[in-house]
Amino acid sequence: MTFTEIINSDAMEFLKFLLLIITPLVLTLNFRRTVSATRLQFLHDLTERHMEHMLKTIDNPNLNAVWNPFTATKLKSLRTAQSKKPFGAWHKMNDKERACYRFVRAALEHIEQASDAHDNKWMPREAWKKWEERIKAWKTSPYWEFIETDAWPFLNTKFKTKIEKL
Repeated sequence: MTFTEIINSDAMEFLKFLLLIITPLVLTLNFRRTVSATRLQFLHDLTERHMEHMLKTIDNPNLNAVWNPFTATKLKSLRTAQSKKPFGAWHKMNDKERACYRFVRAALEHIEQASDAHDNKWMPREAWKKWEERIKAWKTSPYWEFIETDAWPFLNTKFKTKIEKL
């Protein structure tokens, strides 16, 4: 049998057919593994960024003030300023309060990214439950009401609905 006869044989045709079937399957499985690994890496990075964010309080203990309530006079002043213009409270805050505001605002950004990942089915329900608990905790910060007002127009609708329900 010559080389040409081998190429034209039924066995070779069958091998070509198998390659045409197997190659897309292998590529599809490989693509799925890659997407899954990418999603897992994203979730890991997001959680790591949030934890690093929280650890900033070690280097800057003033950030722990995000949990301290404002005095009644300060709160009234901030609410009045906020009601007059966007970011009005920000302009009434001192530098330490602005640092706390930014700290809480950055946490909100992490939470919104986690929400997007959950909506796109990148995050299992159990993992999202942990983020819901983080939302509940962050919402207790006295800065939250001002950040929520300032950031609200820029947040996606699904995320706003989730926030409101918690």
